[in-house]
Amino acid sequence: MILRQGLSIFTGAWRQLTDAGVSPQTHQALIKLLDPLVPPSSTPSASSRLDSPVDTQARILGIRYLRARRAGSLMFVDLTADVSRSLNMGNASELEEKITLTLQNARKEISDVRVKFHPVEDDRPSEPK
Repeated sequence: MILRQGLSIFTGAWRQLTDAGVSPQTHQALIKLLDPLVPPSSTPSASSRLDSPVDTQARILGIRYLRARRAGSLMFVDLTADVSRSLNMGNASELEEKITLTLQNARKEISDVRVKFHPVEDDRPSEPK
């Protein structure tokens, strides 16, 4: 019993010391945290645009890629978001801040969020990978 408990403690400590990817459940939870920033695929009406958390100029069309890894007790997130080609730098900066704050407010262990934007012509979002 003592050996089993010691092995359990050692395994947990080893995982915290080494860099490792997050579990599939954590990966899906991170994607779901960003769902409020992605409008539905259908074109929203004028009234729903006003209620949307992101204005129509600065919006995510989809999450193309999301990778999260743990280093000790911290988590680092890299993601690529599809955005409109007409998005300007000011709106891109604002959108990056919204993404970062959304993730960091929901998960306190997230230390760093790196966002890459992928401009797309049409409004069809890609599937997350």
